[in-house]
Amino acid sequence: MKRRAFVTGLGAVFAAPIPSRAQERVRRLGYIAFDPPPTAEVPAVGVDALRAALRDLGYIEGRNISITYRWANLDTSRADSLVKDFITSGVDVLVTYSTGMTLRLRRATETTPIVCALCADLVGGGAVKTLSSPGGNVTGLTVIGPDLAAKRLEILKAMGVRRVVCLHATEPTFPVTQRWRSGNEAAASALGLGLDVRRATVPSLEEEIARAAERGGAGLSFMEEPIYLYERRRIATFALKHRIPTVFPFREHVDAGGTVSYGAGFSALFRQTATYVDKIFRGAKPADLPVEQPTKFELVINLKTAKALGLTVPPSLLQRADQVIE
Repeated sequence: MKRRAFVTGLGAVFAAPIPSRAQERVRRLGYIAFDPPPTAEVPAVGVDALRAALRDLGYIEGRNISITYRWANLDTSRADSLVKDFITSGVDVLVTYSTGMTLRLRRATETTPIVCALCADLVGGGAVKTLSSPGGNVTGLTVIGPDLAAKRLEILKAMGVRRVVCLHATEPTFPVTQRWRSGNEAAASALGLGLDVRRATVPSLEEEIARAAERGGAGLSFMEEPIYLYERRRIATFALKHRIPTVFPFREHVDAGGTVSYGAGFSALFRQTATYVDKIFRGAKPADLPVEQPTKFELVINLKTAKALGLTVPPSLLQRADQVIE
């Protein structure tokens, strides 16, 4: 090759356009929840954790990912409409965090990947075949188990509770509600605790908390429900007003003034959800991504609330705690 020809060719190489960040493929993520829209008082802690984890994985909004957020505001008709809009918009992945919303999405599409950050019964609801082999377009994380129910009731007993009122918002006939109820019944029986299981929706929350407080020596345990998490500040206020100790699945309840929590961190679940989204963006199929159960659980105690309720928290329980809020 002649030198002049080589130099000319090299110049052509340097003159060619270099791919820029602006030319990166923009992934489209849709987030939908049954909750009311977040506010300054009740922020969407899961969304914040998801966005932070995606940034850590290299996804920057406005550069290589766009995220559309939708909130059903506790309206089933609106939820169905939002689901339809998302499916027709052609997003690459859908993220949600309740069994009900996951099943809505699954009924609407068998092709768009769906990741559930916090689901109770994906198998019973028909969203996946098995946890180890989902076999469809749904995967994610599941959190409810009888061992967790036993741990929470054990914590209440250690603080002097003799009877536990377990509250749920889902329909009593739902398989996940029945499974959660049976786990609490078995735990209460083994611990020698009295047990009531009652349904408490948003309008009846204070009424049910007051009713539970009328029983001497009672405590409250709450099911892993999106609406309870959203209403965490009101629940904590009602429980303090009626002077009844509470145990919750997520530390966000305790940060809001609840007594104690034991379970997987809500924010941690959403950070883990980001890894699912990343794998799917990179070509993995939900069918091949096992539904995972958290392996790390944290005990958080709000000592300030416990003292306000006149509770004595045993030193052994304080020593076990991952965090004590003074």
